[in-house]
Amino acid sequence: MKTIMISIAVAVAFTLFGTSAFAAQRASGQAAYEIGTKQSTERRYNEARISLRSACVSGHLKGCADYGELLEKGRGGPVALDAAMLVYTAACNEGDPQSCAGKGGIYFKRKDYANAMKLFTATCDQGVARGCNGAGYIYEKGMGSTVRPDLAHAIYVKSCGLGSSGGCHNVAVTTRDGTGRSASKKTALALFKQNCEQRGYANSCYAGGLLFANTDETNRMKYFKLACDGRNKSACHDRGVIYHERLLRATTSSEIALNKLQAKRHYERACQLGREKSCNITIRTARLEQQVKDRELTEEWAVKSRVAKRELNAYRPARHCEFQEFQVYSGNRASVDRANKIIDSDKECVRRWRRNEARRLNAIMVKSGGSVTIRARGAKSWASLEYKSTNGCECTAELEAAIRRSGNEFNKLTARFNRRVVKVNEILRSGR
Repeated sequence: MKTIMISIAVAVAFTLFGTSAFAAQRASGQAAYEIGTKQSTERRYNEARISLRSACVSGHLKGCADYGELLEKGRGGPVALDAAMLVYTAACNEGDPQSCAGKGGIYFKRKDYANAMKLFTATCDQGVARGCNGAGYIYEKGMGSTVRPDLAHAIYVKSCGLGSSGGCHNVAVTTRDGTGRSASKKTALALFKQNCEQRGYANSCYAGGLLFANTDETNRMKYFKLACDGRNKSACHDRGVIYHERLLRATTSSEIALNKLQAKRHYERACQLGREKSCNITIRTARLEQQVKDRELTEEWAVKSRVAKRELNAYRPARHCEFQEFQVYSGNRASVDRANKIIDSDKECVRRWRRNEARRLNAIMVKSGGSVTIRARGAKSWASLEYKSTNGCECTAELEAAIRRSGNEFNKLTARFNRRVVKVNEILRSGR
């Protein structure tokens, strides 16, 4: 009788959901259930649907409960709430509390909280963790009943004691938020870590990672990784954000390449898991690349500015050359050598002054985010100007004004030096 009733309900579900590959399943109910459980654990949900459906038709009530859960959650195929309801109802009528809790879950999704609460409460009393979790959630949120945070926490504790990872997670959440008890983030963190590491519950891994301070990036990344590996889309996204931030702080090309790659991978993973914010990878990647380029340019000019400042501070000759007094006595060879040395010294002074001016003008540009190259052009001309603007620098007017001032000073200095050379040569000729 049991097999007939379940077969009728499942046959209706097959009509709604489809019967492909059903004939291939000939194993007994228990064998099919064991195969389906293994396939489900390995996330081979398409195959698990076939195996558990066969187990259910063979009269295996736990197989019906698990098959209904696959239909309800859309694993291995589209969500089929109507088909799941038929399977749950048939098995529940035969006395399977797990299926009754599943039926309560369908009522909950349809917002029929009164019927959901009846089934959740009854199955929780029978030791079904899903029934406890459902009843606790309704008490916590006050859906169709009075808000009872204390009772909700107590029911979650019972669910956790029944071995439910979701129940243990809810205990940690209510502990963190102070629902039905005093809040304690330290205790909540310990509970999240325990549920994450011992039971592999991804939501607890993520919640635990969030409780670590921003300065404890190592532990945040550790638990976000465990959560992301467990298909928690928010954890994958947040790992991408951390790699993004590391990318902007990176100082070497290898660090930049590594963090850029990891950020992109985690954004893509979050997108695959259904987080819309992470999906536009092309724009996000372009944004990352532009931020890196902007940071590199900013740092490049900052380095140039520091170098220029050091050079100017370390090299401080007189801006105007102080030509030495010179006298030549007729026929004095030492005086001739002395005159030549002074002229060479004066020439070097002019060259040094010109180099110093070029550095000073470059410093003006670097400070504003640009660069300029000053090159001497001919004996009588101060310099030619090559100007390059970066980061939207608009400092041409300042540069040109500085160039004009330097040019005027150079022309005066050059004229003074030339007069000096002429005078020395006249003295030398008259002294020979």
